[in-house]
Amino acid sequence: MITQHIHFLKQKNHKGRQRGFTILETLVAISILVLALTAPLAIVAQALRSSYYARDQVTAYYLAQEAIEFLRNKRDNAGLQSSDTSDTWTDLFNAEGSPIINSAGSTNLKAYLVRGTSGYYLKQCSSTCPEVSYDSSASTGILYGSDTAGISSIFTREIIISEPVRATLNDGTQKEVDGVNPPNLRELVISVHVSWKMQNGSQSDGITIKEHLTNWQLEKSS
Repeated sequence: MITQHIHFLKQKNHKGRQRGFTILETLVAISILVLALTAPLAIVAQALRSSYYARDQVTAYYLAQEAIEFLRNKRDNAGLQSSDTSDTWTDLFNAEGSPIINSAGSTNLKAYLVRGTSGYYLKQCSSTCPEVSYDSSASTGILYGSDTAGISSIFTREIIISEPVRATLNDGTQKEVDGVNPPNLRELVISVHVSWKMQNGSQSDGITIKEHLTNWQLEKSS
């Protein structure tokens, strides 16, 4: 009888120890699993951030290129319609048809590009340029930049227009001087900077595209 009781106690203690050891094993296994998953999840998160950045960077590039193409088209149309002595090709018009850069040139004019029912036009920025509008349904046929539909997007497009003043010296060379350029020597320097709000809420450094516009029509005839 005593022997059976001792044997029963041994079995009970053995089962208790076995249950505790199983719980400990489970905790260790869970800890190892968590550690094993942490690195892959971090890699996936970084890959997603990189893909979002690349997506926004491509969109920013196209928005910047769109502004350059608009201004180049403005130059071409004005150059074809102007006489050889006219320098109105540098007049870039707003929605009302008023030039926002005068015939004598302007230094570091800041503007942004929008699109209305009659086409693209420039608007001057105040201290900062507003976000580019975004219409996900493209109800007006315009995805980015509409002046009548959409909400503010994560992108900000800033167009800086400046003009280096040049004159021709006696030896035929050109240099920057104070004064007004003759029509066939005028040049507009266009710098388009597009930045965007990233996933963490901070503003990206963005991308910048530069273009030098001259009156090719006058240069051809000179």
